[in-house]
Amino acid sequence: ADDLWPENSLEVRFDALQVFPDASWIGGDFLEINRDGTQEVQGRFERNLSNYDFLAPAYSSGRRVIRLEKPVEIFLRQPPTNTIISLVRKEAFESVGGYDETLLRQQDYHFFLRLAQRVDFHYVPEIVAIYRLHANNSTRSLSLTQEWRVRALEALCQMPEFANVKPLLREQIF
Repeated sequence: ADDLWPENSLEVRFDALQVFPDASWIGGDFLEINRDGTQEVQGRFERNLSNYDFLAPAYSSGRRVIRLEKPVEIFLRQPPTNTIISLVRKEAFESVGGYDETLLRQQDYHFFLRLAQRVDFHYVPEIVAIYRLHANNSTRSLSLTQEWRVRALEALCQMPEFANVKPLLREQIF
């Protein structure tokens, strides 16, 4: 409710459908407005490519949309998305059962991992949102965020479709 979309936010993600018409999930980069009111000049993912090295092909040799095939292992390491930048087809959303309402926090992280287990993620190397950091962000408490992240990962450990990545789930928990 307090974040922004640039005017071309939907357009640049819809343009990705020209390249990948079968895309079920499209994301992009975002700018941050810091607590002191200053705005970053470069997108979060582009600014931190050392942590998101798998996105580097999107930025090299000109900007281009890239496909990450069922990227659950990548998303366990460092998910390159959040709620304000993700467009998900209704069928894909429903195929994983939507958000787990038993999780008070980290529902989006849990959802994205379940989605990454089933569908490809398409990344558009353009700014598609502006995220405002402030004292009331739900993720401001690192300990609370981590507590709920562990709960989300533990829930995934119980799901048969995550048996192949259970060691990675446990690694993230510990």
